Amino acid sequence: NPALTAEAIRQAWNQVTPLGWVEHRIAWGPTGELGRWASTNPAIVRVGGTLFVHGGLSEEYATIGLDAVNSRVAAAMRQADESPASVLFDPLGPLWYRGLVTRDPKADPEGAAAAAASKVPRLSIEQELATVLAKTGAKRMVIAHTPILSGISVNYGGRLIRVDTGNSRYYGGQLSYLEIIGDQVIPHAVPRSP
Repeated sequence: NPALTAEAIRQAWNQVTPLGWVEHRIAWGPTGELGRWASTNPAIVRVGGTLFVHGGLSEEYATIGLDAVNSRVAAAMRQADESPASVLFDPLGPLWYRGLVTRDPKADPEGAAAAAASKVPRLSIEQELATVLAKTGAKRMVIAHTPILSGISVNYGGRLIRVDTGNSRYYGGQLSYLEIIGDQVIPHAVPRSP
């Protein structure tokens, strides 16, 4: 529209493209510095008896195996696969799965819909956790993605540890870190400076 001023065009652009969005997309793209780095790292890693995964590991993905899941994630990142079927966006996948924290469809509508469509019958959270740990040979799983602002949460007899405490000033959650020494899991809280 020729009647639009430069200022109106800038405001319209900023409404759909917030500051930093373009730079973020470039950095995380397949050829960007962060995208190249991230695609070389596993989405799921087992260190000793501890499984580390961002969102959580569903039974569906545990059945596939850690190496296969990591290969799928890396390939999808290298291809910038943004399709709804991509492992990068699958609510049951390792980056987004919240089913080990909640089964509430209001809290996780995408996960509830994906679980309902899954061919795998839903177990209780505790049963699914036990199944996933058995399939992966792990004793415990450390997850993030679903914040718990009060601090690190150790659940199910130490088999599920939630470490996303919303520690940035934006969220205002508890500053924290997790220490694992042998079979001992030690959550730590750090006072926030003013």
